[in-house]
Amino acid sequence: MPAKILIVEDERITAEDLRDILTDLGYFVTRIVSSGAEAIAEVEQNRPDLVLMDINIHGDMDGTEVARAILAGYDVPSIILSAHADVHTLRRARAAQPLGYLTKPFRDFELRTVIEAALARRKAETAAVADDGAGKADPRDAEIAAVSEEMSSVVRFVCCIAQNEVRIALIEGEPGAGKKHLARFLHSCRRHPNAPFVVVHGGAPHEVEAGSSATSWWETKAGGTIFLEDVEKMPPRQQNELLRRIEDNSLRDACVVAAPCRGLDQAVGPGVFRLELYYRLNAISVRIPPLRDRRQDILPLAACFIQRQNECLQSDVRGLSDPAAALLLAHHWPGNVDELRSVIERAMRFERAPWIDPAALCLDIPWNAARTDAMSAS
Repeated sequence: MPAKILIVEDERITAEDLRDILTDLGYFVTRIVSSGAEAIAEVEQNRPDLVLMDINIHGDMDGTEVARAILAGYDVPSIILSAHADVHTLRRARAAQPLGYLTKPFRDFELRTVIEAALARRKAETAAVADDGAGKADPRDAEIAAVSEEMSSVVRFVCCIAQNEVRIALIEGEPGAGKKHLARFLHSCRRHPNAPFVVVHGGAPHEVEAGSSATSWWETKAGGTIFLEDVEKMPPRQQNELLRRIEDNSLRDACVVAAPCRGLDQAVGPGVFRLELYYRLNAISVRIPPLRDRRQDILPLAACFIQRQNECLQSDVRGLSDPAAALLLAHHWPGNVDELRSVIERAMRFERAPWIDPAALCLDIPWNAARTDAMSAS
């Protein structure tokens, strides 16, 4: 059964064009309305799967207010449409918790991609409620460790992104949360997992990480993945080139996955990061929860790191003692997964006992503000 989509758009020609495109793509358009009151009434009566919501519509409420009301009252998500690419509009749109953004004018393939990813995310969220055992991470990258429901839902959505061949995605999260590992997992779930995975550092966009099979990231072969690490540090000239290639659809069918050190919206501004590029990259976004908010993943991650260090050091550490495990679970983890990895590696290099005890973890010294700030800046 085709997905049902409601169009909320006050420009009649634009609305009819959207209806024609959606119909050609195989979706069922429940109705076209131009005001918030009509939108809420239509959602209450027919419960669409998704709403295409323009920000500037008729009535007392704007599109973001209507989208929030529909999500809160009827659990129906929206994709936000806007002709205005500015920071104020961005903040209004984010408040509506949409499943995607599109800046007018946009192309048919962009609309299709955002809708497919939004519906896939909705399907993944529904599956999470129906089956809390689904969506565990691929054992090929145990650092994903999707034991917790918080991380399992992220993994399910990333799988949907890969299976729907989404070409552009944004991965956000605190420093050390594992953005690069999640990007690699996304790549491994695509149709061509053996295609190149190219890591590009935002501060040095002409440099490609050692081991990547491309001398220039623009040369990434079809089916490959370009991971833009610390993308907010990308120079304006490279931002312009990336935006042009995205808009021209000239990246040779490669998937672009961007990851900022911290929230990319904080970097948007003249001479820093282009708002138009932000909208393109943020059409489909994934946020990795901090490790302190998914404590069920701490011990599986620790076990993964112990196994790897055993192989590296040719040692035979059996695991954590009960007091050591309790200490890991109680720690705040401001450095997230990277900090946990470092703690385990340090403990195993200087302690060769069969079981890791609390003293070997060196976590009894409080983290001071200076140390936390230093890690956040890394």
